[in-house]
Amino acid sequence: MPGKTVIYEPPEEGLPYLVVTFASDGLNVLTANSLFEARATVSERAIRRRRERKSDELSVLPSQPA
Repeated sequence: MPGKTVIYEPPEEGLPYLVVTFASDGLNVLTANSLFEARATVSERAIRRRRERKSDELSVLPSQPA
């Protein structure tokens, strides 16, 4: 199950944005130089999860006889 992802703005100019994902298996923290980069990171991860989920669903389906 995917966790909740939050983007934290830097407290001071010059510091990076933090992209933090809270999941049942722990925390994942990434840094980004801009809000755009942080949002792009979140989007890329969401797209990757959807693709993985879709490929898992396809591999579970029984093969159709010809």
